[in-house]
Amino acid sequence: MPARRALLASACALPTLLAGCASPATDLRRLRLPELDGSSEPPGQAKPPNRPVPALPWQLMEPLLLPAWLDDDRIWRPDGPSGLRPIAGLRWAEPLRVALPRALQQDLAAALGGPGQVWRAPLPPGLRIGRQLRLQIEALQPDPSGRNLLLQAQWSLASPDGAQPPQVGAFRWAQPLSSPQPDALALAMRQALQRLAGQIVAAAR
Repeated sequence: MPARRALLASACALPTLLAGCASPATDLRRLRLPELDGSSEPPGQAKPPNRPVPALPWQLMEPLLLPAWLDDDRIWRPDGPSGLRPIAGLRWAEPLRVALPRALQQDLAAALGGPGQVWRAPLPPGLRIGRQLRLQIEALQPDPSGRNLLLQAQWSLASPDGAQPPQVGAFRWAQPLSSPQPDALALAMRQALQRLAGQIVAAAR
């Protein structure tokens, strides 16, 4: 009899457990990198010098190398001098390994003269590429003060046939954050990427 009563109690509790499991999860807000135009640049933004449109377009090589913690849908904020903590209830709308190359392609093309100046694989049949750009993002995060977004990257630019040695460069930039809100972080990321693209194009030879 005790065993039978325990079995009946478990059966009665089962609908309650299932109802608890079926309850909706906490809503997450999804954040994306914004689109930029000339009006989105902060005051005093240095523009790269005017350059002639290259004879052959560039290719942005993938995958874009990122720190492991950036290859994550969570969004991080500073936690002490060297720590990071995810922001509760907030996620990226798409992985940064997807969003960052697309944004960089747009910014590089704009700095080189417009659409069609930078491509990503797969390339259209018959398209000839003049330079291949490889990028490694080493840091893309708010500083401990929360007032700036730090971007640090290394890049190389080479001809596809290897006829010339690659040109290499490094970039470090602190992009001011207009507020501690997540939307300000996304905007600062786009502005920092725009600055990186302009510097690469300005340094290309």
